[in-house]
Amino acid sequence: MDLTRITAVVDALIGGLMSVFSKIYNRLTGHQPTADEVEVVVDEEKLKKRRIISIVATFVIFGSLSSIFFTECERTPRPNMAPMIALGNAMGRETARMIENKGGVVLVVMDTPHQSALSDVQIKAFLKNIGEHGEITLLGTEKVSMTQGRPLDPNGFSSELFFSILEKYPKAAAIVSFMGPPNLTDEDIEKLPQAGPKIAVTSFFPVRLKKLFDAHVLHLAITRRMMRRPTPASTVQTPQEQFDQQYEIITTDNASDLMF
Repeated sequence: MDLTRITAVVDALIGGLMSVFSKIYNRLTGHQPTADEVEVVVDEEKLKKRRIISIVATFVIFGSLSSIFFTECERTPRPNMAPMIALGNAMGRETARMIENKGGVVLVVMDTPHQSALSDVQIKAFLKNIGEHGEITLLGTEKVSMTQGRPLDPNGFSSELFFSILEKYPKAAAIVSFMGPPNLTDEDIEKLPQAGPKIAVTSFFPVRLKKLFDAHVLHLAITRRMMRRPTPASTVQTPQEQFDQQYEIITTDNASDLMF
C-alpha cells in the first residue's frame, strides 16, 4: 500500500470518528455549535490529521530504508575464508615437518593499523597448528612496516630486516614469513651463516624463489598457482580442495620445477 492510499484511509477514519463524536456530544448536551466553534473544531481536526500523517509517513520511510539496507547487506559478497585457513594450516604443518617438530619459530607479518580478516585467519590457523606440536615454540613476531616490504612485492621484505631478525633470534629453528621472501643479493647470501634457521614463506607470485632455493636459503614456500586447476562449477569443494586449486607447496624436493 503506497503513501497516498494510507493518507486517504487515515483521513477517512479521522473524519468519521470526529463526526460521530461530535454528533453524540451535541445530542447528549443539546448543544448547537456556533460558527466560531465549528472553525476551531475544523482547525483541530486538520492539526490532528497532519500529526498522524507525519507519524505514518515517518514509519513508511523508515521501513523502506530498513528494507533497502538489509537487502543490500545480504547481497554484499563475503570473502571466502576457507582457503586462507587451509593456507595457515598447511604452513604450520609443513613448517613442523621442516624442523622435525621441534624448535623455536619466528613469525614475520605485515604491520598495519587494521589487520585484514583474510590475513588474520591464516596467521591464527598457523599458530593453532604449530601449537599442537608440544616441542615447537613461538619465539617472537616481527611486524614489517609498509616501508620495509609490500604485500604484493615478489621481493618480500628488506635484507636489512632479515639480518636484524637473524641477529635477534640466534637460536631460531625457522623463520616463517607471511610477507614473502627476504630480498637478498648475491653478496647478502654469501654473508649468511652456514647453520642458520630454515626459511619458510608465503608468496603471491612464484618468482625469484628458485635462486633462494638453489642457494639453500629458502626451504619452504606456499605460492599461488600460475594456472588454477580446473574444477567443475557444480562441485562442492572442501577447504582443502579449494586450497589445492589455488595454491601449491614448494619444498627442496620439487624446487627444481621452478622457472624463476
